[in-house]
Amino acid sequence: MIRAVLDTNILISAIIADGLPSRLVASVRRGEFVAVCSPYIIDELRRVMTEELGFDAEEVDRIALAIARASEMVPVFEASGQWCEDAADDAIIETALRGGAGYVVTGDRRLLGVCGEKSGGEGPGGVAIVAAGEFAVSVEG
Repeated sequence: MIRAVLDTNILISAIIADGLPSRLVASVRRGEFVAVCSPYIIDELRRVMTEELGFDAEEVDRIALAIARASEMVPVFEASGQWCEDAADDAIIETALRGGAGYVVTGDRRLLGVCGEKSGGEGPGGVAIVAAGEFAVSVEG
């Protein structure tokens, strides 16, 4: 079974608009792949949705709980600063590594750049860091 971390930007996109990210979340619900998540990602989602996007905190808490319940949670609470300039990106990679995920799905250009063309699409620990469209091909066939 495919295991993947959906980056915070993918989760938020799935919440606020129909499109590929929301299709990926629906794929998780249908059991087509295992979503791996962490408290770090849940906390980042809460912060961005309330502080930057102005969502109601109670609504965001309900959404965060639903995401946590639909995911396999792994204990990543902070980033190590090992791989990326942005510590938030490290936490995403660490979530994938600790959760045995083969993919990180993101729209973050900096995080996508971690794997670079030289590495054949693999990031730290052999985790493939891919855009939503590329991952959808793996899941949807």
